[in-house]
Amino acid sequence: MIRKNIIIVVVLLITVLLMGCTITKEAITKEAFVERMENEGYAIADATDQFDEGVVKSVTLAINDKFQIEFFDMPNADSAIVSFNTNKENIQNVKGGKYVEKSKSGSNFDSYKLKTDESYYVVSRIEDTFIYAVVPEDEKDNLDKVLTLLEYN
Repeated sequence: MIRKNIIIVVVLLITVLLMGCTITKEAITKEAFVERMENEGYAIADATDQFDEGVVKSVTLAINDKFQIEFFDMPNADSAIVSFNTNKENIQNVKGGKYVEKSKSGSNFDSYKLKTDESYYVVSRIEDTFIYAVVPEDEKDNLDKVLTLLEYN
């Protein structure tokens, strides 16, 4: 009886783990990002020209008086994955002292968050887009609300 229960638990755990790998999210468009962020009171700026032609399709900044959120629309999912991984590595390089980090992934998305005593870092990718932000630690909840609104949490 105990062996049967253990097998059932193992099968359920494997099923849950496999289901987590097949979860997908839908990326928003640049236009949807702009609309949602303007509705939240952010100023919008285009930063596409800061990158060489062909590296990005567009880069849009949403700016308030405390921080900015960067929305990248990349040429394809592969370039978004490379950019996500590069940004994640750069964020991981600032670790020191106390910190908390969280990661999650699905079939078409990745998210990485790092909270230190002073700052909160986020890079979150869905398909061929990603969001990048660094905010003061006391703005973490505000950034998380925006990420939830955008569905990049």
